[in-house]
Amino acid sequence: MQTRLLFALPLLLALHAAPVAADPLADGVGAMPTAVEDVRVVGSFDVPGGGTGSYRVVIARSTAEPPVARLFVQWIGKGPDGAEVVQRSVEIKELETMKRDIDDYVAEPDDNGLSIFVELADSSGNGSDTYELFLNTDGTYTFGPASN
Repeated sequence: MQTRLLFALPLLLALHAAPVAADPLADGVGAMPTAVEDVRVVGSFDVPGGGTGSYRVVIARSTAEPPVARLFVQWIGKGPDGAEVVQRSVEIKELETMKRDIDDYVAEPDDNGLSIFVELADSSGNGSDTYELFLNTDGTYTFGPASN
């Protein structure tokens, strides 16, 4: 009996001390704020010097009634080690100031950057308004009522 215990004890200690394999993706998803309600990759862009990257749109909403949306656009590209990284993240501050929610949006990448047509909810129930967002490759943008 004592011999079995001597063999089993190191095995139990080794199993107890073995670290659990980390999963950075699962950890990141688990840590995502509950306010984040929509994440979409909406197109790609050419990287100076070669290669491509992706545009990602992130929408977060407050728990207030009516909800207020926050809109972020990110440029995802390859880092020095070849792994994908967020190269730039821009929040459209005017939307938060307007205290409006987003019903839907359509994004169209082009040579100058990204165009997003945003349908804003009307909390009074009178329909919605369409706004245009034009993002340049350097992260600058214009945001305002649609011109059509």
